[in-house]
Amino acid sequence: ATLVTVLTFSGPNAPAAGQATPCDRDVLYRTHVSNGTTTFDIGARFGHDDLGNCFVRVEGIPGTGGAAVMGPTERTIQRSGVKVFAGLRDDPFFFDLTGFRETVAMGQIRMISDRDFFAGLNTSALVLEFPLAAVSPTGQALKVWGTTARIGGGA
Repeated sequence: ATLVTVLTFSGPNAPAAGQATPCDRDVLYRTHVSNGTTTFDIGARFGHDDLGNCFVRVEGIPGTGGAAVMGPTERTIQRSGVKVFAGLRDDPFFFDLTGFRETVAMGQIRMISDRDFFAGLNTSALVLEFPLAAVSPTGQALKVWGTTARIGGGA
């Protein structure tokens, strides 16, 4: 069994030619997984190689024995029994923003189930897949959350 986590950021964006995942080395993305006793902090940073291609480096993935997983964005990277994907994806969230705004303005519920503000919009995603037993060896319930932090300044 595996655990799959998804951390989305930098969206929603209307699809456009040349659109790419932000490759900002000054942002640290973290996925935290806690089993009630231990919290695993998985860190990811982006950067550019000498040719200007964007890549991602992920450290602290449970089950890798401490090995970092690194590779190009927009591709699935498989190493040490884990999978990593960093890149653009269709935004997975569903929300009726128009209905919400009408509800606030009119004071009565105006949201409907077939109106999705996020449909067809892109977001950047960091997807991690690793062995469930590495974080929940005895079937403990898990808490999972994400954080981001800007380090080193820059825009």
